[in-house]
Amino acid sequence: MKTTFSIKKNICGLAEFFLLLYVAENAVGSSGHLVSFGPVSLRMLLFAACFLLTIYFVFVQRRDVLKDQRIVLIVLFAIWLLFCTLLGINFKNQTNFIWSDLSSFLGLALFPGFIVILESQRNIKKLIEVVFWSALVLSVITIGIHLCIPIGGEEVICSINTFLNSKSLGGLALLNSGMHRVYMRSQIFIQVAIIYGVWLIYNRNGKSRISILICEGIMLFALLLTYTRGFWLGFLVSSILLLLLEFKNWNKLLAIAGIALCVMGVFVGISTWVYNSPCVLMEAVSRISPDLLVNHEVNNNVGTIGNEESTDLITDEATGNTNKENLPEVSINQSAEEMTMTDIANLSALEIRSKTLEGLKERISDHPIIGNGLGSNLTEIREDGRTEYMYLDILLKTGIIGLILFLLVFFRSPIMLLIKCLKEKNEISKEDKLCAEVLVSSYIGVAVTSIFNPFLNNPMGITLLMITSTGLILFKRSATK
Repeated sequence: MKTTFSIKKNICGLAEFFLLLYVAENAVGSSGHLVSFGPVSLRMLLFAACFLLTIYFVFVQRRDVLKDQRIVLIVLFAIWLLFCTLLGINFKNQTNFIWSDLSSFLGLALFPGFIVILESQRNIKKLIEVVFWSALVLSVITIGIHLCIPIGGEEVICSINTFLNSKSLGGLALLNSGMHRVYMRSQIFIQVAIIYGVWLIYNRNGKSRISILICEGIMLFALLLTYTRGFWLGFLVSSILLLLLEFKNWNKLLAIAGIALCVMGVFVGISTWVYNSPCVLMEAVSRISPDLLVNHEVNNNVGTIGNEESTDLITDEATGNTNKENLPEVSINQSAEEMTMTDIANLSALEIRSKTLEGLKERISDHPIIGNGLGSNLTEIREDGRTEYMYLDILLKTGIIGLILFLLVFFRSPIMLLIKCLKEKNEISKEDKLCAEVLVSSYIGVAVTSIFNPFLNNPMGITLLMITSTGLILFKRSATK
């Protein structure tokens, strides 16, 4: 009997380890091709290991699992996705697009096992730690690339860009100042980890707290280097929401923000020294409001990618594909002489976005209730089977029914968690309350980012959903005390 219990305990521990490893891989590995063995990727292997190691425990607790409304909604959504798959086949949508749409939601299959194994206060802390340190690694890599580019020149730029593209991680893009934007899909976890860091700071003392504050500044600078306004907007929304939820401690939150900004300022200074120009800040201002900086000088000492066409190409923030979207808009008052190649690309991007929205509106109206099936694509506009407007893309493919089920699956738990944070604030410890608040604030920020870039409907977003959903156990614990 003791032997059987010991075996179960060891398997449970192994399942926990692989689930945490799966989370870490998502936080660093972007599209999941960072490490591959032929057609098989590390993420596939981790997914299979997690599923097989947790299935026994899901079966043992099947009664509780089947009563869990989160799981019931996932099952209903899965059934509708299968229907939309058949619909896509019937409409003769491209098979590879159909599979891509369907496989992006396969991560939901881990939800029952994730909840059964990791839904506890102890494991929530582990999940926050894993995301935080994984995002820090990604931030250090981002900053390292940024600082290496002016030193290494064209050869280093091409090598880095080729590697990022080949692994579907992201890519580099030349900005007006001559500096390169460093973009990787998993950087979505940076905006999440900075918020998670607030909880870690509250639960640290002395030197440990100082180290976390320094890490916050490092990640803040890395978030700046992405030059992805969707990330910035999502992070801003998360920060404001957390400030409102923790308004009684606003002075502590502002102190954390102030120290993080000071650390970020140090890296801005290092960047200015390396690039011989404050281009990192100039590009940030230009990204927010191009009219403020139209004619800032180009730093000719910075290397560029050999192909001139690369200056008006950028890696798709959702799929990793190269296209002319996601670039800062330009002032329509600029003359042709003042416009850089990036500015010209911006006008093209605006035209593509306009056509995309028009195309979505037209195609959605064809089958608004049941959708056009998985694999639907605006063939005349895009070639990757997806649009950047995630919610509209889901509406296009699965209809109103599919969109409602999607919203229920991906927002029921976070909204319930938010309501509990507001209603039951006096019935839960301050530590648990703050933990729940950082979980829901960071998730809502990602949901906002996903308006413009699809991050929720893929393994990374599903991983964040599972982590956020575990926060509900904090209130169940307080209710049983």
